[in-house]
Amino acid sequence: MRRPFINLLISLILGIYVFDNFKLDMIIMAFFTIFIFVLIFIDVYLGFKRALYVYIAMFLLGGFLVSFHTNKSKIEDYANEIVDIEGVVKEKNYIDKEYSKYIIDTDTIKVNKKIYKIDEKILLKLYGKKKFYIGEVVSVKGMVNRPRQNSNPKLFNNQLYLLTKDIHTYINARDYNVKIVSSGNNRLLAVIDKFKNHIINIFDEMLSPKYSNIMKSIILGDDRYLDESYIEKFRDFGIAHILAVSGLHIGIIAAMFMGIFRLLMININVSTVFTLGILWFYGFMIGFPPSVLRALIMFSVFMGSFTTYRRYDAINGLFFVGVLLLLINPFWLFHIGFQLSFIATLSILVFNNKLLKLLKRQSYILSIISTIISVQLGIIPIVAYHFNTISYFALITNIVIIPLISFGVSIGFIMIFISILSFKLTLILGFILNGILYILDILMYILDKLYIGDMIVVSPNHLEIFIYYFSILTVFRVVDMININFNIKRFLYIIFIVIILCYSFTTILDDKIYISFVDVGQGDCAIIRKGNTTLMIDSGGSDFGNFDIGKNITAPLMLKNGIKNLDGIFITHFDADHCKAAVTVMNSLNVDNLFIGYRNPDKKLYKDILETANNNNICITTLKDGERLFLDKSFYIDVLGPSPKIANGDYTDNNKSLVLMINAYKKRILFTGDIEKDMEYELIDKKDIKSNILKVPHHGSSTSSTKKFIKAVNPHTAIISVGKNNFGHPNNSVLNRFRAEDIKIYRTDNEGLITIILDEKGFNIETYKKEKLKLYNVIRLYGLDILILIIYIIILLRCKKWIIKTL
Repeated sequence: MRRPFINLLISLILGIYVFDNFKLDMIIMAFFTIFIFVLIFIDVYLGFKRALYVYIAMFLLGGFLVSFHTNKSKIEDYANEIVDIEGVVKEKNYIDKEYSKYIIDTDTIKVNKKIYKIDEKILLKLYGKKKFYIGEVVSVKGMVNRPRQNSNPKLFNNQLYLLTKDIHTYINARDYNVKIVSSGNNRLLAVIDKFKNHIINIFDEMLSPKYSNIMKSIILGDDRYLDESYIEKFRDFGIAHILAVSGLHIGIIAAMFMGIFRLLMININVSTVFTLGILWFYGFMIGFPPSVLRALIMFSVFMGSFTTYRRYDAINGLFFVGVLLLLINPFWLFHIGFQLSFIATLSILVFNNKLLKLLKRQSYILSIISTIISVQLGIIPIVAYHFNTISYFALITNIVIIPLISFGVSIGFIMIFISILSFKLTLILGFILNGILYILDILMYILDKLYIGDMIVVSPNHLEIFIYYFSILTVFRVVDMININFNIKRFLYIIFIVIILCYSFTTILDDKIYISFVDVGQGDCAIIRKGNTTLMIDSGGSDFGNFDIGKNITAPLMLKNGIKNLDGIFITHFDADHCKAAVTVMNSLNVDNLFIGYRNPDKKLYKDILETANNNNICITTLKDGERLFLDKSFYIDVLGPSPKIANGDYTDNNKSLVLMINAYKKRILFTGDIEKDMEYELIDKKDIKSNILKVPHHGSSTSSTKKFIKAVNPHTAIISVGKNNFGHPNNSVLNRFRAEDIKIYRTDNEGLITIILDEKGFNIETYKKEKLKLYNVIRLYGLDILILIIYIIILLRCKKWIIKTL
């Protein structure tokens, strides 16, 4: 085979993806075993014996790697226990005035007076002002914790992110529980810290503070040196990759040093060895992020083949590097940096020459433009999936800024090395670099004035991503549909038509109602969907800490699950944990209506929400007790409160909460906001509040959910929207009241996103956090992925000669 590593990497990726996503039970293990035997039968029948066995082996190897890397932690055995660990500070992960993070290479762990030798990384979350240096040996006393699982689908998964760094646990400690044992004898770490400090000092001395921070961020790949507003500009302009050390940096450094050595008339082989040495030293000093490791390995393979006069296939080499990296750590597959750098490089290799041929001219400027267009063609679906935005400016800003940044990075690296030899020359280079960065600053200012915002998009699903890449590969004749056998072509078209029709009809004919209670921590947020109608009841948005619920949970969750339009947002009351994120949601999505139950012009949050609604031309409606909102003939919402007396009286905001009864398919779901005892008694006296499902008032507070109220509602199921808090929510006595009535309790802090699925037959409840996925749920949730996997295997068997036909 011309490029064997293409199919090997794809098989490995499929194995990693499948085994990471599926919590397999015995039924599914049997399903996979039968599936593999079917593949072997097809293999023997079609006569492709050796190749298919290798692909199956790579698929299973992906599963083994996931299992091995997931379960190899020994510190995890002591989760939720107070321990003493001793180890070396390997990396400063985050530092501010009151809080910092360090990665510790553990040497020993002490549990119940017993000491065990453990060689493993752990994240230290340190509260206080104490700071440490890389290489210091520290002793830490605290509780071992497992990183929290992602509790809402498709959002940032901190546990998975830490696994990309080979970290399975973290330990919380106050600074008085951390002691420096010694300054350390790890000379290597000391050299790294000294090297980084040298870079920091050079830029701080030679550049203005603002430009120094830019260069430190770019060279060290650490955006902590920049203001958040400046980072946002880089993201808005589609050039955030500049702040993460990547193949771009490696290419700049390699080109610079190879050019210098050529000017010095040094032998090409010697130049290559020295350049590779400098590159690997630089990679080591910044901790070998995946994008840098990929670039270093690929560049080393390329230069090795070049100097030994062996033929080098760049695309095959890239896929070889991909296999090698995932063998080192399979979880790098899920790292956004790895995905973007790999796809960007592949896009340049596949599309760049094609575009240059279309332009029919050769020049340095056109070469840069075609390279940037190639990258943008490749990364659009990845950027859309992760960030839900596509920058209008990306092409222009990359063409204008990348060459300038490349020149600046080259000057910066020369400064680092020249500073050892000559202070005056370093000063001159610093003056030049200040000028370059001044021009960059002016360009950023101009672009900021011209900036018209990004295109907000929903995350494409796997089928849409598959169709996108297949389409552009066909357009650029990478996959040559013209020369494919007619029967094979017809077969492929039929498959695509069947998939699209099934996908479309499934969506159109789905008349179920989905009510999802989002895990927004200590707060409330529910999303109601039926067909093209989508409503939100509260948005979440706690006042605690700097974490923006709207920006990080509510709005992204909607966009990542295909929701760009909201027919209405219901704000039960104006406490931050129920509505602070509504501002972000209204600015991020198309919202038609805002429904409130009372007015409170003295409250800032109330004014902010109404101002945002007015700015976005959203209709504001104050609902009244007794109103009914019809969504269709069998699906309507009754407003049960607040009554005019409460809405206009001297009552707490909690008791002024909108109380809504969802009626659908002869089932009733009661939403209660944060009502307390007084409002509960009023409802009991005046309304029929019997329901199948109750959204428990006030996060299970002791001031709500009285016995009388629970008996009046008489629910089958109770949903508690709650997170980590200092109020004791949910209260144990409240939980016991529900249990005494044999009511099933679901909690967002335990189950994550909770979804009620209603239809004419009744309702069922699904939770996002599951220990095991049953076969039915695997097919329902991942059927599309399995179908694409089968299509790929069929194409691999029947059409492998033309599947990747490149330059």
